[in-house]
Amino acid sequence: MKNFPNINENQYVIVMADGKTGNILNINKEWSLDNNHSIFSIFNSIDEALNFIGKDQTDNDWVEYIIYDKNQSVVKYIEAIKWS
Repeated sequence: MKNFPNINENQYVIVMADGKTGNILNINKEWSLDNNHSIFSIFNSIDEALNFIGKDQTDNDWVEYIIYDKNQSVVKYIEAIKWS
C-alpha cells in the first residue's frame, strides 16, 4: 500500500472507505482523490482501534473500516452498518 506508515509491533492502522461505493476516505471522511490528506489513522493497540470504530460508527454508519498491522496485513474488516 502506497505511503503506509512505519508503525511498531503493537500499533495498528485504520483505513476507512465509503461502504456504498468502496472509495477510500481520507481522515476527514472525504473521498481520497489526491495525496493531499492522509488516509491512515494510527492507534497504539487493537483495543484503541476498535474503540475508535465503535464510537465513530455511531455518527458514520455508512463508513467501513479496515484494520492493518505493521506488515500491512488485514487484521479485521468491519462492514458499514448501513449496508450490512
